[in-house]
Amino acid sequence: MKQQTAEGVNLSEKLGLSLPLFAFSDMPEVVAAVSLAGGIGILGALTSDQDELDRRLGWLDEVLGDRPYGVDIVITAGDHKAPYAASQKAAEASIPQGHWDFVENLLAAHHVPPLSEGEERYHVHAVGLAVEAETSAQIDIALSHRTRVIVNALGPVPKPIVERVHQHPILVGALVGSAHHVERQLATGVDFLIAQGTEAGGHCGEISTMVLVPEVVEAVSGRVPVLAAGGIASGAQVVAALALGASGVWTGSVWLVSSEAAPYIHPVIREKLLAARSSDSVRSRAMSGKPMRQLRTAWTEAWESKASPGCLPAPLQGVIHHSTMPRFVAPGAIYDSAIPQFLVPGAEPLCGYPVGQVVGRLSSVRPVAQIVEEIRQQIEASMARLNRIRYCSE
Repeated sequence: MKQQTAEGVNLSEKLGLSLPLFAFSDMPEVVAAVSLAGGIGILGALTSDQDELDRRLGWLDEVLGDRPYGVDIVITAGDHKAPYAASQKAAEASIPQGHWDFVENLLAAHHVPPLSEGEERYHVHAVGLAVEAETSAQIDIALSHRTRVIVNALGPVPKPIVERVHQHPILVGALVGSAHHVERQLATGVDFLIAQGTEAGGHCGEISTMVLVPEVVEAVSGRVPVLAAGGIASGAQVVAALALGASGVWTGSVWLVSSEAAPYIHPVIREKLLAARSSDSVRSRAMSGKPMRQLRTAWTEAWESKASPGCLPAPLQGVIHHSTMPRFVAPGAIYDSAIPQFLVPGAEPLCGYPVGQVVGRLSSVRPVAQIVEEIRQQIEASMARLNRIRYCSE
């Protein structure tokens, strides 16, 4: 698809895209499939350790060849020097006992057995945990592969990192949830911005995509391209984003029910995603400690209730959630239908996943290539409709 704005031509042509479609996923097969279909997949690095990230990027290099892909890192704004931000052990020690007791009572109500005496909690990757060491390693690994784009999902990318990345043929992007964030982001030298509305899955602000995108486009004033994010899963929405001044779209939730994602998401959670309505996606701090849009579950309801001791800031709340969930459902595993799925009976109401309000449109499991082709056809149909409207008005 040939884009009409100078910014759009610059960004898509630099990356060799036939669609102005950026797709975030922490599942490498999804990333590869979108890039092969004409967009660009962006691999989430947060949940991978260093060896796994290196393996995944090596696999993408092999599968994609010269096709572009990117890496999404998480450098949070916050006190990275705080003792509890250094390691999981330090974070666990900083969490009040009342919060652990609240968790144990919640789990017991859903038939999840307590930890055995001496049993340690599961190792986690949490937002804001060991940021400096993790981020440095992730950047090193990304630069050692054929990465074409690096994006920071939270806060400004430190200028030294941008300068280092720019020593390679790699573009740097950053998310904004308000027009007030624009100047601080541009001051670091990033190549493009992602205006992410509150409809988006995962960490998000409070302003809707329809309002936010034109505000950010106006604030940017043509200095860099802007991508629209939040609630986008169709070609008509892509065209709407372009009409608002965006140069392309950043997507995420739509890929969660793709065939390529199925091995990574527990069948119980996948069925929840397929059955959910838009109103079942709620903004809560219960998963990471930062506002994150996710499925409404017994976990989110409990933490938002009057009986809750209150969600802790990142990374503490993330350590609570991520070290607890594996006690009743296997996280990030490859699910094989021939192998019994690990899930404690009775714990289903606790199971959730980060997802945007567009979840109400996700009703079937399809290959990524089919989803991309449908988006392409919808773009053409929407453009044709707009042209008919224009001719009728002349």
